[in-house]
Amino acid sequence: MVAALKTSLRLAGVVTLAATACGKTPDKPASPVGVTSAVQFDEAAWKPLVEKDIPNDSLGASIRRGLYLLRFTPESLPKFATSSLRCTSCHQNDGLKASAAPLTGSQARFPKYMPRSGGVIALADRVNYCFTRSLAGYAIPVGSREMVDILSYLAFISHDVPVGAKIAGTNGLISMKDTLAGNAATGAQLFTAKLCITCHGPEGKGNGPIPALWGPTSYAIGASMAREERAASFIWHNMPQTAPGTLTPQEAFDLSAFINSHPRPDSPGKELDWPTGGAPADVVRETGETFSVCAAAVLYRRNAFIAVGGFDESFFCYYEDTDLAFRLRLDGQRCLYVADAVAGHAGSVTAGLSSEFTVYHSARNQTWTFVKNMPGPLLWLYLPQHLLLSALVVLRAVPQRRARPALAGKRDAVRGLPRVLRKRRRIQANRRVGALEVRRTMSRGLSVYFLPLVLFARARRRRRDRSQASEAAVSTL
Repeated sequence: MVAALKTSLRLAGVVTLAATACGKTPDKPASPVGVTSAVQFDEAAWKPLVEKDIPNDSLGASIRRGLYLLRFTPESLPKFATSSLRCTSCHQNDGLKASAAPLTGSQARFPKYMPRSGGVIALADRVNYCFTRSLAGYAIPVGSREMVDILSYLAFISHDVPVGAKIAGTNGLISMKDTLAGNAATGAQLFTAKLCITCHGPEGKGNGPIPALWGPTSYAIGASMAREERAASFIWHNMPQTAPGTLTPQEAFDLSAFINSHPRPDSPGKELDWPTGGAPADVVRETGETFSVCAAAVLYRRNAFIAVGGFDESFFCYYEDTDLAFRLRLDGQRCLYVADAVAGHAGSVTAGLSSEFTVYHSARNQTWTFVKNMPGPLLWLYLPQHLLLSALVVLRAVPQRRARPALAGKRDAVRGLPRVLRKRRRIQANRRVGALEVRRTMSRGLSVYFLPLVLFARARRRRRDRSQASEAAVSTL
């Protein structure tokens, strides 16, 4: 039985590679494109293997670890799965449930072209899409034991499915027959009436293995579940857990609209999705919660603004909005951005985009913002990165002949630390949220340091192009 099971596993060509390594010729080479395969597959007669079928050997140990990683994702991989969701929150019944984005046959479908990424991706890449989007976390190293274990389990439940076969679940969640318009207000009433609050709570925070439906520990804005139709499909086919299929399609869309009307973690880089076009109409490009905004386009609640002391006048200019947003965050406030809001703002027109004034105040206030507001554990954690960023600020100013004001800004930042530290003691003593909560709302990774440089370069290029266009128009008069 165990020997037969081993033979049936299709681990990304492991059987073929093993045979070649032993000097044997594979019995069934891959058929060329366009040639009918000799493999006959009867999906109706096929059944995926389950936990009791896992063999008791080294491969079985890897398969079992992969299964448990799916079941206990945040507990097993806290550095990578930072939300309250686990893989089986969506891929229910260990990835075997046909109505809940089954993972069966996934080993036979990859590599494949993915319209969202605009390229061909491997199965490991698809797994990491789940970790960065649905789990609102971070990609697992492709060569790590954890990734290998997950892939082993996916191969295990894909046994005997021929490469390229499209079985149930090939497209993830089942598409809804009709695309309806959800009503968030009606969904809010249904959330209570249909007893969603029994498991997920009135605030949608979840409970234990029951995931949060919104907020900082829920799925990210770039997850498929953030799309109204995708979430409606999951709700209609699987919810409530005690009586799935009892909701009407309209009720499913209303609940989806209500759940997805709440803030949730951002997905950096989501603007690069569907690079060749064809994005579904319900894809959310920009909405939800952000750490801070530019004060040129923001509305503050007056009571919250006053409660934290408003703008710090010692900053005078630059980073004063980031400093305020940080203090509001520490006070338990949230910052939301509106997708359809449009604001016109020409940045640094008065002071100049790269003037000595701008460089000096930016360099100085950057350090003050960090020292003044960062909670203690995070202050030491991110201090090396802040020092590196400070060095980059000075180095970036060299080609612009602005190294002197950049250095002066850092010098005066150090000179002003006694006053800043007094403010820090008051702010940290009164903060209402913990360091972990603050860290969850922060962008992380090297990209956050280089993205501003890219945006800065783009702004300069656009301004130069507009200037050249204006000069050309004048010359034709």
